[in-house]
Amino acid sequence: MLLVDKWFHTINDIPMVCSLYSSVKSIREQYLEEEFLSVAQAAELYHRSRFNSVILPREEWREKTRLIIDAVPASEKEWLRAKLEWSNSPTLQNRLEELLDALEPTTSLFVADKLEFARTVKNTRNYFTHWDSRNKKKAASRANLYFVSETLMYLLAACLLVEIGFTSQKVAELFSRNHRIHNFRWNSDNPVSSKPGQVGESSYFSIRVGTDAEQKE
Repeated sequence: MLLVDKWFHTINDIPMVCSLYSSVKSIREQYLEEEFLSVAQAAELYHRSRFNSVILPREEWREKTRLIIDAVPASEKEWLRAKLEWSNSPTLQNRLEELLDALEPTTSLFVADKLEFARTVKNTRNYFTHWDSRNKKKAASRANLYFVSETLMYLLAACLLVEIGFTSQKVAELFSRNHRIHNFRWNSDNPVSSKPGQVGESSYFSIRVGTDAEQKE
């Protein structure tokens, strides 16, 4: 099957993932928060489409919840049943961790700490979705949100390349030769990627790139 045919098959198979990804790529005037929420949703939908979306086997989960519900007073059963309805679904953080592992070695090009990155995406999505000030400190700062969002975009691009037939190893090779990705990874303000000379939060559009000597270390 030709790459173009595979691409159209992918669009038909996971349309919302492709639509969300394309909307961010084609409409660059979006607010950064809106862009982040779109790519986070696309990543979650991709995982739902391609990975196991339950924590326990369904029968085991049903039996477990039945035992828990049976143990509470009758007046609390309906409330507890509603609370447990989605208890067998992975959290966004769980989904991202599994996705990041599956995309190796591409993931390591962009993400120094997979657990921390997944946690940051989850906390930031929850903050923007529920707008609870108690979660603000856990969310990505304004200065870092660009890098978190763009990292998700590159990882989604990797997912789509895998869909049309590239191996993750080949995707990593292609990405490592891309000049724009090179600059993004070595931007000294990028808190997600791991490299010498990182300075953390600084000017939002800083484009300082590591020297050749630094990159060989």
